[in-house]
Amino acid sequence: LVYFLGHVSPSENQELYTVLMGRLAGLLQQRATTSGPKIKSAGMIVNTMGWVDGLGYQLLLHAIDVMHANVVIVLGQERLYSQLARSLGQKKGIKLVKLNASGGVVPRSIEYRKKSRTQKMREYFYGVNGDLCPHSMSLGFNDIHIYRVGGGPKAPTSALPIGATSAQDPLRLNKLTYGPDLQNSIVAISHAKDVNEVISSNVAGFIYVTEVDTIRRRLIFLKPCPGPLPNNIGVTGTLKWFESLDQM
Repeated sequence: LVYFLGHVSPSENQELYTVLMGRLAGLLQQRATTSGPKIKSAGMIVNTMGWVDGLGYQLLLHAIDVMHANVVIVLGQERLYSQLARSLGQKKGIKLVKLNASGGVVPRSIEYRKKSRTQKMREYFYGVNGDLCPHSMSLGFNDIHIYRVGGGPKAPTSALPIGATSAQDPLRLNKLTYGPDLQNSIVAISHAKDVNEVISSNVAGFIYVTEVDTIRRRLIFLKPCPGPLPNNIGVTGTLKWFESLDQM
């Protein structure tokens, strides 16, 4: 069960992130309820992201809420533990536990996380050991419909009149006009039956756009297995993978 934000950071579209988190939580709880008492009583482990400042902290509180967490474990972060103790102190049924980090553990640097993300994208198409062969495919512009949720630069609050807020809808679907900017993008193939289900639907898998041929009006991309795509509706964001640079 996979949902696709389309960005490296939730800050690119926090509204979409919270919608997808809520959708995922609802489906997991529904599955636990309908799968029998053993599955329901087993519970689940939610591994949250490491961004815990500012907006990241608010998204962490949102995840705790929608996932109906009853145990929250904090590893080696005294300040975060104190913040959560204040935020969750009045809520019944939530146990906050502080554990020390293992010796020698250090935070991952931005560069390390970037390399790890690039490696996982390569592994998706070529396998962990590089022994898989992805398949190249092309479709006409009219045969595949790719959307972006939100999009466009957000005007800073300082640029708006006093008391005004941005009128941009961060959940509005924008159908892409294919051009060179789509090249190197990671596109999720949605299970949506129509455009109205794009945001609420999970995804079947991913393709990597290698070329946008505007003359022949064709999209060339890599996919991990042969055969037709499971759907002709795709979703993308700002996530890109530069395979040629990755090989250097």
